[in-house]
Amino acid sequence: ASESSEATANCYHGIGHGAFHFYGSKATLSGTALTAQSLEECAKISDTPLELDYCAGGVFADAFIHSQMNDYGLSFNKKDPFALCREQSEQYKWICYYSAKPVLLTLGDGDFPKAASFVNDINEDAYAVAVIESLATSVTMRNIENAVSIVDYAKDISVCRGLQERLRLPCMQGLAIELLTHSSAHDALQFCNLSVLVAQERD
Repeated sequence: ASESSEATANCYHGIGHGAFHFYGSKATLSGTALTAQSLEECAKISDTPLELDYCAGGVFADAFIHSQMNDYGLSFNKKDPFALCREQSEQYKWICYYSAKPVLLTLGDGDFPKAASFVNDINEDAYAVAVIESLATSVTMRNIENAVSIVDYAKDISVCRGLQERLRLPCMQGLAIELLTHSSAHDALQFCNLSVLVAQERD
């Protein structure tokens, strides 16, 4: 991604965070009303669907994080981690699911296979794919921060292979995309050339 597009994404995402905290500071707004008002603000300032996704992603990221703390009148049901997303209108559902990785990592105690297992219960393929791809990007980001060697991604690839068939390739794509975005093209290419990958996975 270009520096310009990344700056745009960060800007709108930050506005989403800001809207959530601004309205969260109002005593009259809490729970789902807080999320709804924040999303309304995103809709006002966004000129394109992509900008709206960036902004709404900031809102949902905060909503998921603070629901685990029981802040702002939000609560979190461990048996139904995606309840918030099902409540949203269609235009917000995809980005809500994509933003759910903080919840999954908490439920999975930071363990990739355990966190990924929750995705199996999502019936809609598009939303399940969104969640697993997002979760995989967070795994790669953690690997980058911990200076994990590309060859050691084999264990993460193994986790992806153990998922439902509809989730396997999106999971691997998530691992690779984050390398390209936040590491280097060289690392992404090295990942794609790992001997443990079969032709279909490389493509």
